[in-house]
Amino acid sequence: MRRLTVLVVALIALVACKPRPSSGARVRDGADPDGPPEGEHDDQEQTEVDVGSGERLVTIVATNDMHGGIEPQQNVGGTAFLAGAVAAIRSGLAQRFGAAAGLVVVDAGDQFQGTLLSNFTEGRTTFRALNEVGYDAVVPGNHDFDFGPVGFLDDVAPDAAAKDPAKAAAAKRGALLAATKLANFPLVSANIYERASLRTAAGATVDVQSAGCRPTAGTQTVAFANATRAPFAKPFVIRPVAGLRVAIIGLDNELTAETSMAPNVSDLCFRDASETYLELREALAAEADLFIMVVHDGNSPGGAGLRRKLEELLTAHPGAVDAVITGHSHIVEQFSVQGVPVIQSGSGGTLFGRIDLIVDAARKKVVSARSRASAGIALQHQSCPAAAAAFCAVSGGRVAYEGQPVVRSAAVDRVLKEARVGVQVLASRRLGTAPAEIKRSRTELSPLGNAVADLLRAATKTDVVFINSATLRSNLPAGAVTYEALFRVLPFSNKTITLKPVSRDHLVRLARDAVLKRGEFGILVPSGLEITFDQAKQELVSVSLSDGRVLLSNTPGAALADGPFRIGTFDFLTDKTSGVSGLNDTPVEARLDVFRELIADFLEKNPLTFTTTTDGRIKLL
Repeated sequence: MRRLTVLVVALIALVACKPRPSSGARVRDGADPDGPPEGEHDDQEQTEVDVGSGERLVTIVATNDMHGGIEPQQNVGGTAFLAGAVAAIRSGLAQRFGAAAGLVVVDAGDQFQGTLLSNFTEGRTTFRALNEVGYDAVVPGNHDFDFGPVGFLDDVAPDAAAKDPAKAAAAKRGALLAATKLANFPLVSANIYERASLRTAAGATVDVQSAGCRPTAGTQTVAFANATRAPFAKPFVIRPVAGLRVAIIGLDNELTAETSMAPNVSDLCFRDASETYLELREALAAEADLFIMVVHDGNSPGGAGLRRKLEELLTAHPGAVDAVITGHSHIVEQFSVQGVPVIQSGSGGTLFGRIDLIVDAARKKVVSARSRASAGIALQHQSCPAAAAAFCAVSGGRVAYEGQPVVRSAAVDRVLKEARVGVQVLASRRLGTAPAEIKRSRTELSPLGNAVADLLRAATKTDVVFINSATLRSNLPAGAVTYEALFRVLPFSNKTITLKPVSRDHLVRLARDAVLKRGEFGILVPSGLEITFDQAKQELVSVSLSDGRVLLSNTPGAALADGPFRIGTFDFLTDKTSGVSGLNDTPVEARLDVFRELIADFLEKNPLTFTTTTDGRIKLL
């Protein structure tokens, strides 16, 4: 009997990065790029798994939510090391088990959006680096649509493009299509459909919602068999692995239109993932032996959304899935549903996950009791993480997986070196100083959130500015503040806007939102306002502008400032999906530059020494 020592779970999520970035906004996945929180884990003891002559081993190596994290961070992660790790695992399995074992490599979405090195070439550098890893399938993910047309700072196609259907799709997704042309791996996503192709069984056109492709008229149904899927992605791929036919079905998040730049996918809809998967699973039943679901959806931190969906799917259709790779929520989690392993491995390109499926070769069935899974394995360059102890060792100062030394990919290093030269002048722009790490927070006012809001107000010369805390994708490190450091904080190219002047009552309503709004996009961070709020009574006590003008006071006879007042923000918060009614129901006065660029230009002329403390602009009684 050959024996394979497999990993176990006891994971510790290390490091991270990324942004999801959502732009100040488009973060709708609620992800926190710095230090992904751990999710739930099904603990397993570290055991050996027998791989007999009548069995096969299918090993899955999985990544998710890289968000441009293609360079290493303090000797952890990076695509060059990842490529070497995958090559070592592939070689080690082949040497130990020959044709009885094989490797599948997948990514569950959001390869782009988060670092200057990735964004400057709108994903082309990222895909060139990923070519060396050996992926079998890659799901796009909602943020891979963020870049829109080709052009570093142009993330939404001009209105004119939408008027010409023949050119609209290319304009909306020109950057993604350009990157895809460089990829040696397939983009796989089965649930993206062209809205214009949707019809009823009788051939009538169907108006649908972007989320789920559900008809707006409840009496209609879509005949998906006659519809057209997005041409840039395959619905599935089937790979021969260890003498078995392994189907990889990719699925994007149904809420992609709400968690990316909506205009870039306005001609698409994203069908219900479970429904789509089951339809393909049935169609491929005779063509594949094992089925892997790779889905850009996951449990929210502390939640169980995807787990519930999988429980419903597998209760109704036992055995429909053999393994699930997830993403989007940036957490580290590993659990099983009816014996089916499910993993997600944080974000930022520093972690990966692994599933080892022992398969009865005659029955083509996974022996779930002896298969193993582990998520959140840190790609440490000089030592072995606990989660990889079963297949990792350090010999002669080098990390080895499956007995094979990890050798950094020289091809990836060349790609990254070339890209680094291309952005160096921009990256090194000096903007200020941070005496210590300047921290952000999604749930309360932070030194970094206050600073960004204040800088945008200064740059726009408005009375008040509002940003959402989820727009901050990273802390600002101590030391010289460069453009690249600012970019990690603000990786999205949302446009700054000013709103038509509003009344005092309107501004007071927004002040209340700044205290009470708590959602998937974080909190509303104000600049230019001083707010006092009574928590027991749940009411505002006073609201003033930072220049002393009073908008609301519980002092009888207090003089109140008349409006109108000018507000600055960015385009995401004025979108109907932002949930901030005081901003998205107010007419736009002017559209300005990308808000990060406005702040960078202002700082270059007015370098700032950032503060590590907050100023109490919101006082809670």
